[in-house]
Amino acid sequence: MHDLLRAYAMERTDTEEDGAERLAVTNRMFDHYLASAHLADLRLHPHRDPIRLPPAVAGVTVAAIGDREVARTWFSQEYPVLLDLLRRAGGDGYDVHAWQLGWALTTFLDRCGRWHDQAFVQQLALEAARRVGDRDGQARAHRNISIAHLRRGLHGEARDHLWHAVRLYRGLGDQVGQARTLLNLGTVAEHRGQPRLALRYAELAQRLFRAVGHRAGQANALNNAGWYHSQLGDHELALHHCQRALLLQQEAGDRYWQAHTWDSLGCVHHHLGQYSEATECYRQALSLWREAGERYYESTTLTHLGDTHLAVGERSAARGVWREALNIVVELGQDADRILEKIRTVTTG
Repeated sequence: MHDLLRAYAMERTDTEEDGAERLAVTNRMFDHYLASAHLADLRLHPHRDPIRLPPAVAGVTVAAIGDREVARTWFSQEYPVLLDLLRRAGGDGYDVHAWQLGWALTTFLDRCGRWHDQAFVQQLALEAARRVGDRDGQARAHRNISIAHLRRGLHGEARDHLWHAVRLYRGLGDQVGQARTLLNLGTVAEHRGQPRLALRYAELAQRLFRAVGHRAGQANALNNAGWYHSQLGDHELALHHCQRALLLQQEAGDRYWQAHTWDSLGCVHHHLGQYSEATECYRQALSLWREAGERYYESTTLTHLGDTHLAVGERSAARGVWREALNIVVELGQDADRILEKIRTVTTG
C-alpha cells in the first residue's frame, strides 16, 4: 500500500468508525497475522515444540498456506507487515501476539540468513514476553536470539542468552526446553573449540529427553554426541550414534534433522576413509537442506563434500562445490576466508 493511501485509510477509519469498531478490526488483524504466521511456520518446520495461540476473535480468517513453498512466499511478501505489527504490538497492548509472532518468524529468518533481523525481532519478542510475565515466551526468545548471535559468530552473547533460557526452563520444570537449550550450548562450545564440553552438553540433553520419552529429541542429541565423538577421534562410536539417530529421525519423519545426521555420517565416513559412502551421505544431506531452504547448513555440507572430493584426488570437483559454498557464504554475509583458502589450494597447488 502506498504511504498516502495508508494515511488516507487511517484518516477515514478515525472519522467513520467508533472506538469499538476500530478495536474489533485491530483484534481481527492481529489474530489473522498471528494465526497465519503460525501456520506458515509449521509448514516450514512441522517438528518444532508447539506454542498455544490465544483464542481468535470471531470473524478471523487464516491465510491459505498449503505447503512449504507457499509458506516461504507468504513470509517474504508479508514480512514488512509482520515487522510493523511487532513494533506496534507493545504500545497497543498485544504483547502475547508480539512474542508469538517473533517465535513464528524464527524459522523463516534463520533459514534465509536474515540473522541481524532475527536478533532484532527476537529482542522485541523478549521484551513483550517480559511485559506479560510469560517465562516460556522469554525462554524461547532467549534461545532464538542466541541462534542469531551464533550464526554471526557472537559466541559469548549466544552463550549468555542460552543460560538465561536454561534458568527459565528449570523454573518452569520444562525438561524438553532445557534439553533443547543444552544442545545449543553444545554448539556454542564446539565453535569455541571445546568438543569435550560440547559432548557433555549433548549427553545431558539426551538424558533429559529420555526422562520424558521424547524420542525425536533423543535422536537429535544422539547425532550431536556422535558428531562430537568424531571430532574427538572416536569415529566408530560416532558412526554408531549417528546411525541410531538417523533411524529415530526417519521414524519421526523429521527430514530437517535427518539432514544434520546425514552430514554427520558423511564426516564420519570421510574420517574412516570410506569416501564413496561419505559422498553419498553428503548428497542426501544437500537434498534435504535444499528442500528446507536451509542456506547456512547447505554451505557447510558443500564444504565437507569438497574435502572428500579432494581426498580422492578430484580437485576440479572439490573446487566446484567449494565455489558453490562460497557463493552462499557471500550471499549470507559471512566470513569467506576459510573457503577461499581451500579454493586457492586446489587452484594453485
